[in-house]
Amino acid sequence: MADEQEMKKILVEALESIQDEFHKLKKINIMIAGKSGVGKSTLINAVFGEKMAQTAIGKPVTDKIHLIEKTDFPVRIYDTVGFELSQFSQWKSTIHIKRLIHKPRGR
Repeated sequence: MADEQEMKKILVEALESIQDEFHKLKKINIMIAGKSGVGKSTLINAVFGEKMAQTAIGKPVTDKIHLIEKTDFPVRIYDTVGFELSQFSQWKSTIHIKRLIHKPRGR
């Protein structure tokens, strides 16, 4: 019985230590880019384990770059439009991406 109590105490202390370290993590920024319909938004939903980005079958849904993040989750993901769209759309996406890259972050 004493061994079981000691193991439980060690486990609780380890979990508390992991939670403390988790809360100290800074957020990582990730940008998902590719052609329309390849599953960029579906991948984002899989990473977060829930529907965070809108998806559809057979047609583009993402019409601009979206920042998707969750409180107490150490990752921020930028969902982008498909890159095979018109030259103008590609140029516009490139400008937005460059702005995001050079934008100072508070966290």
